[in-house]
Amino acid sequence: LRLVGSYRLGFLVITFLIHSGYKRANQTTPLTFQQLVNKLSNYRVEVKMPHLIVQYSSNLAQRANLKTFCNQMRLCLLNLNLFPEAGIRVRAVAHDAYSIADNHPENAFLDMILRIGEGRTDAQKTDSGETLLRESKLFFKQELARGHFMISVSIIEMDAKFSWKYNPVHDRLRNEGF
Repeated sequence: LRLVGSYRLGFLVITFLIHSGYKRANQTTPLTFQQLVNKLSNYRVEVKMPHLIVQYSSNLAQRANLKTFCNQMRLCLLNLNLFPEAGIRVRAVAHDAYSIADNHPENAFLDMILRIGEGRTDAQKTDSGETLLRESKLFFKQELARGHFMISVSIIEMDAKFSWKYNPVHDRLRNEGF
């Protein structure tokens, strides 16, 4: 049995299995609800992943440590307590070809796109975006003070029907006690 998609689908399957009398192999007693949840959780694919894609003008790399920034954003996402640790990915891509505002050579940008799975409230999404922006502004405080730097954050909620994943890291972390 393999579940792909939202938790709602998982609960529908569990409800069906309970009501249809799903039984353990070579056993005459049906599984309890908790036993079914435990069994099915091994097969569920998490769709609540947060992927933070950081795009930036390449001139920013000379003035800031983007590896450190990525790690700080990973910790920021983890501390929101909304996302599974094994699903968190933060990556940064420099862009050599860009034209910003008045084309001043010191102009730089950092654009963050947070892709998340379904299942969060608007308040949680708003808090996530505002937290990422606040923490980014703290990290780039000196750059922002120069007047040639801009930061943006946007959130894209992925539709589970059109998002396919395979991630054994969830199982590894669960087995390691995380």
